[in-house]
Amino acid sequence: MFEVEVKQVPAQRYSSRTANLHVHELPPFIGETIGELAAAGMDGPPFAIYHGQVNETDDGPVEVGVPQAGGDKELPAGEVAFTAVAGDDCAFPQILGAYDAIVRWAQENSREFAGSPREVYLSGPDEPQSWEVVWPLR
Repeated sequence: MFEVEVKQVPAQRYSSRTANLHVHELPPFIGETIGELAAAGMDGPPFAIYHGQVNETDDGPVEVGVPQAGGDKELPAGEVAFTAVAGDDCAFPQILGAYDAIVRWAQENSREFAGSPREVYLSGPDEPQSWEVVWPLR
């Protein structure tokens, strides 16, 4: 269902905020944080990095970031595995299928992950949801 592809991404400066959250707390935290950080401008689509599992019992942490040339953090350049996610597949628990597809692809292709996975939010607030699940590779 989810087609996994590979691409090179450039380094990206960003500003962010991190919190430990359960899955039901994600939507308001992500939306509010993007709104607050984007007030200073955005140089690309916002994203959330999952530094730990987030579900009903595990609380991350989750880092929400907004690309900004003057940001105090940087995502490294490199190769990533990614898959497109849209519509109802963006909701929990359906979104887990995208992560599972990338894990399966990595196992089948003898690839290792080089960091935490992230969701890149490509759609605007009044558009149908369109995301990428992205996972850095070694």
